[in-house]
Amino acid sequence: MASSSKTESFPPVLLLHGFLQSSVGWNEICAALAVRGIVSEAADYTVGCADAADPEALCRAVDRSMDELLARSESERAVVVGYSQGGRIALSYASRHPERIAGLLLESAGLGPADEEERRRLEIRDLELARQLTEESLADFVDRWETLDMFATQRDLPEPVAVAQRTDRLSCDPRVQAALIRDAGQHAMPLRDDNLDLLRDLAVPVLYLAGEKDSRYAGLASEAAKAGAITELLHCGHNTHLELPDQFCDSLLMLLETAAGTDARHQRSASVLLEEVDRGDRPH
Repeated sequence: MASSSKTESFPPVLLLHGFLQSSVGWNEICAALAVRGIVSEAADYTVGCADAADPEALCRAVDRSMDELLARSESERAVVVGYSQGGRIALSYASRHPERIAGLLLESAGLGPADEEERRRLEIRDLELARQLTEESLADFVDRWETLDMFATQRDLPEPVAVAQRTDRLSCDPRVQAALIRDAGQHAMPLRDDNLDLLRDLAVPVLYLAGEKDSRYAGLASEAAKAGAITELLHCGHNTHLELPDQFCDSLLMLLETAAGTDARHQRSASVLLEEVDRGDRPH
């Protein structure tokens, strides 16, 4: 689990990795945040998720991991960053615990099926991926995964970066990955309109970040914008924090500055309310 030290200026940052990854994928971002004096924790939320007996078991595992990370950061609220699958999990967490969210960054994250017909198509795809993970070698699965169009821009990564990412992918437990995509794949998300309503209702800043060369998720950024999210497209593909880590950190820093202001206003409002209650006043 990667982490960095605490500053009083900004809320802590909790980072959720994507499919076929671990917290190692956030190491460079955690180090960059530490230089800025910003505390961060990257959660290995898949630990203990193999052989889940029901879909809710995965949600409970994520909740426990997130609660532990928030407690370790000594803060009641955190900016939560989720990449791809981690973005879906961040959305789910925000829907269950909005009071613990100081800000939300969704990086190339799905927003849910547009309708039930798309849900059925996604379910067929996700169940097939889960089957491949349990019946075939992980190396063969990773070989195919890395040829997907959304990863085309990663073929130009520096060799050490590409090797580190492949090593991380091959270190994953295929049973865990199969359980995640079966029980928490895009097909299992609430419908897109429901997730967009969630973004509208969150009383914290939301940033949707994607690569302009990743057409599917660049399109989803437009939908997130209609729900009030700040949106930004970087000149890269699906994994913006891997391909353009400096620009990703700049975008995250912008969100943290906004979240810090929102949190300060929230705390001042709470203080005023407590003073009124102490005086016997009642807000109107």
